[in-house]
Formats: sequence, structure tokens, C-alpha cells
Amino acid sequence: LTLRPFSMLSGQICNNNLVKIATPHLRDLNQNLGDSVYLGVKNERNVLYLLHYDSTKEVRINGCIGGEYPLNCSAPGKILLSYSDTDEIKNYFNTPVDKRTENTIVDPDIFMEEAERIRKAGYAIDNEEFAKGILCIAVPVFGCDRNVVATIGISTLTLYDTVESLPGEKAEVLKKVAGE
Repeated sequence: LTLRPFSMLSGQICNNNLVKIATPHLRDLNQNLGDSVYLGVKNERNVLYLLHYDSTKEVRINGCIGGEYPLNCSAPGKILLSYSDTDEIKNYFNTPVDKRTENTIVDPDIFMEEAERIRKAGYAIDNEEFAKGILCIAVPVFGCDRNVVATIGISTLTLYDTVESLPGEKAEVLKKVAGE
């Protein structure tokens, strides 16, 4: 394989209006928090990163534009799946999902409860569900029709944050940026 498919995709991503609008906001968020920051959209069974800024901390998480993560065990994926209709959530779990860590949700009934909590709170947390030592928090980005068009979030390490500190310190900042 060559890099031609990626170069074609990355050109389209750079021209995406959502990416153009989000870029300065997420760059500022990354500089202010020092955490990995991303913008993602649903791509079948995954969240696809259209924009990503790596952490600036000494020990860091790296990601990339074009990176994909499962909907059931990543904070941005949980946002996108939680704001889907009930049938879509059930269909997602009709195909077996990987249990990446002991915290990964693989039961559709448990996920439905989690989805209700996410919609009420307005944010999702990945509590070491994708990988040990990594915490994430994400919020929805609503379009003018009030449907979720994307998600923004941050990833951090348990070295720097706890699952209890994320909502208190970062959820409101993310919601503000998503609204902008």
C-alpha cells in the first residue's frame, strides 16, 4: 500500500467545515490543558478522529488523524453510540465486541444504562475501558438540528487524573468548547 489513500483522505479532512471551525478551539484547549484533544465522528462501528492534538505533558498519549476506536469502549465512541436510537445500540451489540479490559462494557443492557447516564450528564467517560492507564472524557457536538454531528474530548493518563476529577475539572470546559 502507498500513502496515496491517506493523502486523499487527509485533504478532504482539512477542507471539512467542521474541522475548520473546530481547529482553533481544540488547539487552544490542548495548549491550556496539555491533554490529548480530539474531534471525532461516527464511522460505522468506530469513532474516526478528524482532528487530534497530542498531549504536551512529559508522559503522554499520542493519537492521529484517521485513528479509529470502538464505539463501546472509548469516551467519544460512547457519546456517538449513546445519542443513537435504541435499535442502533442493540444492533451494535448483536455483533460480538472485544472486551479490551476488565472495565469494557460488552453487555447491551449495561450499555443502555450507561447511555442514559451519558445523555443526562452530557458527557461520557472512558474509565480504562479501552486501555489500562488511560482515561478519557468526551462531549457531544450538536448541529443546528440538535442532532449529534461529532464529539470532542480529551485523553489523559491515570498518572495525572482520576475518574472522579475528570467531570469536575474538564466536563464544563469541553461543553463550552463544543458549544462554540
